[in-house]
Amino acid sequence: MKFITLITLDNEEIEVSSTTKQLITSINIQNNNDNDKFNINIDSQYIDFLLDYVEWVEEHLEDYEKIQYTFKEKVEEDYLNEMLEITKDLGVLGLNDQLIKYLNLLSLRKNNYYSLEQVLQHQKSDDFWMILDNCIYDVTKWIDKHPGGDTILSGLDRDCAFYFEIYHRTDESFKKLNKFFIGYLNEEDLKNVPKRYYDKNCTEKMIMKYHQMNFGID
Repeated sequence: MKFITLITLDNEEIEVSSTTKQLITSINIQNNNDNDKFNINIDSQYIDFLLDYVEWVEEHLEDYEKIQYTFKEKVEEDYLNEMLEITKDLGVLGLNDQLIKYLNLLSLRKNNYYSLEQVLQHQKSDDFWMILDNCIYDVTKWIDKHPGGDTILSGLDRDCAFYFEIYHRTDESFKKLNKFFIGYLNEEDLKNVPKRYYDKNCTEKMIMKYHQMNFGID
């Protein structure tokens, strides 16, 4: 693999794969004597966010335009809006499009709250809203495809966090779950959600994972 050197606005030099140049239209050759060094109009504090995307594209060259990018770290909305402007200026249109989709989704999701009464109306084998901690997932379309068969229905009428932790430990499981996220349970209803076989210390390790994946964080 060929590598090039990026020089940020604050003069930090970072070696990256040549794929980076193909994804960023605003890189300029620094001088004619060294064609492997390029100036990039971005401070070093933002470069990791950009390079994470480049790495992801390299891993999904055949289908990266068709699938949802997930961010490696939990980041604040203000930072994402900054990156939205930066990626637009740099011409990283793929990441810019992903940020637009994600911010729109973030806006939609953070305002979606359901009462326990509403959720309990969807506790059937053909209409299932699953509860994980205070997160709500409409998994109706997944029931017939669930690798574990109808065992998924053992989560009817209760908090499924403990079940999910036992049987779904891979990142792929969390990414798949994220597709079905529709909102949150009202805070005042949390204490009324039935919990069975609930091990608080064990389950709390996974709660942050649910919340990260709900917003596309890998």
